[in-house]
Formats: sequence, structure tokens, C-alpha cells
Amino acid sequence: MSKALAHLSAARLSAALLLAFVVTAALSAWPGRLAPELPPVFWMPAGISLATLLLMGRLGVLLCFVGNLMVGWAHYRVAPDGNQAWLLPLLATLDTGQAWLAATQWRRRELKGHRPLLQRPRELIFFWGQVCALPSLMVLLPALLAMTTGGAARPPMEEIGLICLEYVTGNILGMLLIAPCLVLWRDRRRWSLHRRAERWWWPPQLLLVILIVTLVLHGTALVLLFPVLLATTIYYRLPGVTLSLLLIAVTLTLVTAHGGGPFDQDTVHLHFLHLHLFLFSVSLTLQYMAFGQEQLLEYQRELKHDVALRTRELRKANERLAEMATTDELTGVANRREWQRHSAEAMMLARRTDEPLSVLMLDLDHFKMINDTYGHLIGDLVLRAVCHACEGALRATDHFGRWGGEEFAVLLPNTAGLEAAQVAEKLRAAAAAAWVDHNERRVQVTISVGATTLQPDDTTLDDLIKRADDALYAAKRAGRNRVVIAPPPPGSGDD
Repeated sequence: MSKALAHLSAARLSAALLLAFVVTAALSAWPGRLAPELPPVFWMPAGISLATLLLMGRLGVLLCFVGNLMVGWAHYRVAPDGNQAWLLPLLATLDTGQAWLAATQWRRRELKGHRPLLQRPRELIFFWGQVCALPSLMVLLPALLAMTTGGAARPPMEEIGLICLEYVTGNILGMLLIAPCLVLWRDRRRWSLHRRAERWWWPPQLLLVILIVTLVLHGTALVLLFPVLLATTIYYRLPGVTLSLLLIAVTLTLVTAHGGGPFDQDTVHLHFLHLHLFLFSVSLTLQYMAFGQEQLLEYQRELKHDVALRTRELRKANERLAEMATTDELTGVANRREWQRHSAEAMMLARRTDEPLSVLMLDLDHFKMINDTYGHLIGDLVLRAVCHACEGALRATDHFGRWGGEEFAVLLPNTAGLEAAQVAEKLRAAAAAAWVDHNERRVQVTISVGATTLQPDDTTLDDLIKRADDALYAAKRAGRNRVVIAPPPPGSGDD
């Protein structure tokens, strides 16, 4: 809770909590003013006391005692004068002790689980039993003894059991109604309700209308609440459930205090005991459903995240496989299969558009000597250096690929014979200028290039490759480190 309080000062929070003590005590004791014989159906200051200790730590003990002392008169109706002056501090101490026990159980569970409490449906059993019920039962006997020995009116023996039950259930209900509010504030970043703000207006209004109709019709009409509460739980999760429970608890208690509503029994205690049972059943059910819905949505978010992550990984793997299938691993240029595929498509396009197209075949001169003299590692570096130099000398539309070993192929779209010869000479000069440093020596290599241009009689890409390859070997026989243009086939009409 300390991280959540980083932006709030202790003075402001203390004032807010003391105000919450006063407001919730007045709200809890309101039905008792309408029917003086009625005890509070729910005692919300018990939940405020728990929130105070969780939020304020050690300072919360003093603040909780002061708050309970302030609201003690509205609840216990004992005059703080004469021989009874000690009773209100004692009862405030007992209420503070009850909140301390509940907060201790809360913190122990958080330390044991290494995460905040009330984020999973299974944690509600611990919250209902260990945090809400057990501290109230432990303080019950001391509070009863203090009330009876302090001069308070002693009820008949047959009503003591019901009074004790009302005391315990009132405190438990107060915690059940207030603790989720604390959880909402603590985990406020988890609730993405701002996206539904434009549709927020109709569920509360519909809930109010059905609630009013229910209280007017009495009896079995109360079941009309459950579909609305179910929809609120699914749509608004814990925030909607918490608001609905507060609204239902206050409204039904006020209507019952006026003698209306569906709970009509022989005695006043049974009258409100049935109201207690209804509020308990609705609160426990809706809270469990709300946390279950939130956990389900969290699982869905995690599943979507995992699916998206796996999809990205699969896409990257496919891209990597595609790259491996089309790229030469050593030099990083297109491999033979990819170069042939791309060049065949470019040749078909050149045929349809009647545009020139040229092919170059180039080979590194005396490359075996470099491998034998400097080793294959240096030979690989020389291959990469030559590829890098040649790619830098080509246009973006040209396609450079490794044909095999130290032999490479170049496709020159929209390039005629003379322009192809100029590009080939540019590549030869770029390769001759490339070098690799080895033991303070520059290792350099030259290339021989054969060039050819698409002719009308060429039926496949192999026709161009064969002529360019023949021109390449002619360059090697002529002394290497030169460019040779393949002559056009006989009868082509080209010079």
C-alpha cells in the first residue's frame, strides 16, 4: 500500500479517513434513528478501520482509535459521563484491536503470497473467514462484557444470541462493503472502464429503476435484481459490483426500517436477520463472480499476449527461413536459386515491354592462390569485400547474386550492350580497389567479367548465361582482370 500512497500526504489521508469514519458511521446508524430498537445492519466504520491500518501502518493505530472514539456514541449510545466515562475508550480500543487483527491477517497473507491480497477468487475464502469473521468473533465476548458491565441496558436472555449475531454480522458486512473499495483504489490502473464511459449511464439508472420497483412490489419481485447484478458483474466487474452492493445495502436497510421491503417477520431481530442473510448471500456471490470474471479476463489478456508473441516469433522465424532460402550465407547476397528466379521474371518483363536487359558473369582471378596462401578465413573475407564493393557500384534496380564458389552473376535491367560494358568496367575497378588487411599487408584480388545483352532469339535465361559465361572464360584466357563483351548470335542483326 505504501507505493500507492506516494502522491498523498499523511495529513490529507488522515483527514480523509477521519471524514470517512464520520460519514460511514452516520450512514450505518441512519436506519437505527428511524427505528430506535434496530441495531446497525452493517457497520462500515469496521471496514474504514481496516483500511486505515492497511494504509497508515503504525500511525493508523492511533488514527483508528480516534476515529472509533468519534463515532462510538452514534453506535453504542452510551453517555460518556459519570461512571461510564471509561466505556467509550474501551469500546474504541476493542474496535481498534479488531481492525488490527484483520489487518495483521491481511498482511501475513500478502507476505506469504508475495503479492497483494484479493486478486484471485480463491483468496475470498481467506478474506471472508480470516479477515472479516475471525476478528469480529474474537472481539465479541470482550465487547459484550464491556457493554453489560458498563451500565448499558441488558437485553433478555433469549435475545442475547441474536444481538451477538447482529454485532458480528454487522462488522463483517461493513468490511465486505468497504474492503473492495480499498482494493479498487489500490488496483485502479487495472480497471480499463474509461473506454466504456460513453455507455456508463444506463446500467446504474436501470439498476435504480428495478430496485425501486422491487421495493414497491415487495416479496418475490426482489429476484428482478439478480439479472441486473449479473450483467453489472460481467460488464463492470469489481467496480460495478462494489457500487451495486453499497447501493443495495443502504436502500434495502432504509426501506426495511420504514416497514417496507420483502423482509416481514414476527420480531424486529428476525426482520433484520433475514436482511443480513440476503446481503451476505448477495455480497459473497457477486464478489466471487467479480473476481472470477477479472481472473478470466486476465487469462484472456495473457493468452492474447502469448499468441501475439508467438505470432511475432513465428513471423520472424519465417522471415529468417525465407532469408536463408534466398540469401547466400557467406556473402549475404542473393543465392543462385533466388538470382535465377528474379532474373527469369525480369527477362519475361523485358520481353513484354521490349526493353533491353543485360547479364554479367564475373569471377575472382587466382582466388585459389589466396586460399592457399592466406587460408580460407582470409579468402572468405576477400569474397565479402568484393561483394560489398560490387554492390556499392550497382544501381538499386540491378540484381547481384552468387553463382557458385568465387563466381558471381549480375542482372542489369533496362541496360543495353554499351551501358553493360561500362557497368562491367565499373565493377572491375571497384573489385580491384577492395582489400583485406592481414598481418599489416593488404590482400587484394582482381576480377574477370563477361557481358551479354538480351537478343530476340533468346528463349530462356540460360541462353544469356551461357553467352556471358563464354565471354568470362574468354576474358580469363586473354589474361584476366578485364571485361569481354559476348558477340551477338549469328543472324541476330546486332553488331
